[in-house]
Amino acid sequence: MGDTVRILTAIMLLSIGAGCTPFYASLFSDNSGESETNALLLTVLTSDRSSGNSDPSIQLRLFLTARQPDGDLQSSSEPACALITDSAQRADCYCSNDPMNPDPLATFKAMIVGGNRIATTGTCSKSSCPGQQDWVLHPLALYRSLSGERIFLTDATSLFDPGNGILNPLTFQGNGGASTEFWSGLSTNWSNAGNNCNGWTDGTPSGRGTVGRSTFADERFLSFDSNVACENVHGPGGSKVSRLLCVEQAL
Repeated sequence: MGDTVRILTAIMLLSIGAGCTPFYASLFSDNSGESETNALLLTVLTSDRSSGNSDPSIQLRLFLTARQPDGDLQSSSEPACALITDSAQRADCYCSNDPMNPDPLATFKAMIVGGNRIATTGTCSKSSCPGQQDWVLHPLALYRSLSGERIFLTDATSLFDPGNGILNPLTFQGNGGASTEFWSGLSTNWSNAGNNCNGWTDGTPSGRGTVGRSTFADERFLSFDSNVACENVHGPGGSKVSRLLCVEQAL
């Protein structure tokens, strides 16, 4: 058993090199009697990320909205959503009612921080993140695009390593317009960015918000530009650009 574990671990290390996420790497720090079990678990998890043959049982969908709200997360297309006072929940409402929503019976929420939604307020351990509240990603889940592509795999903290965890870029899959920029309010370490259109209440040209861009397979996925005008008309000819990134919720 011991030789088998050592061989599996060596193969795994050669395959992922120094690119382990903190969650996976933390499994090696265990010096207890569970080290062999942890090594085998890590081999399985690595297979999830690379081979595509052993995906986790929890698989959820995500999409970029056709709607492109201003930084106050208001859109005239859904007046009922505009009545919701909490900004993150207002964004969720747009996800639920967006033309790109593939399943009206499923629940989709916006991967955005602000209002009462927090991804983390500090350094995460291998199993939890401080301050996490009303967060929308599920732990140890695979997120796929509407066309079935594997986009990212979350760890036990319901996050992923943006520098090493994007499996494939996510493109906008609707008709017309190629923008893959979305309001996020996130820094590259998952904390709240300084610019978030005043808690997503400002839709003016002078306000500034942070966006991610889903076609980048690195930290820019979460935080591409922190100086975007909240009026959201910085596209060609003054067209709207920023969308919302909506993620399915587990039952």
